This record gives sequence, structure tokens and C-alpha cells, in this order.
Amino acid sequence: MKIYIITLLFSFPAWILIHWGMGLEEAEVINEFFYWGLTLLIIGASFYIGQTGFPQIFFGSKRLSQLIVPRS
Repeated sequence: MKIYIITLLFSFPAWILIHWGMGLEEAEVINEFFYWGLTLLIIGASFYIGQTGFPQIFFGSKRLSQLIVPRS
């Protein structure tokens, strides 16, 4: 719960500084935050998927061959 409060405390001043300091319209600021949020979400999801070991199924030729043609 503390992280949400800290995030809100930092996001509102950042919003005001960007809005006033750069002279952007509100829609432009929202679009920029959305763009960077999606970018960071994709990067974070890529790291998470890499840590789970899921890509090893496709890069390990021996494992891949065992999945395609199982041996008894």
C-alpha cells in the first residue's frame, strides 16, 4: 500500500512539471505517459518471460526434438 501512495505523491508533481514546464497540452501529456507506460510494460514482461525459462523450450534443440518425437 505504501508503494501506491509514494507513486501518487511523485506522479502528480511530475504531471504538473511536465504540463507547465514543457508547455504541452493535457492530451499530449497523457499520450506520452501512455506511450512510456506501454514501453516499460513490454520491457518488464520480456524480462519476466526470460526469467521463467520459457524461451529455453525453443532454443534447446535436444528438448525440442524430445517434445516433437517422444521416446519410450
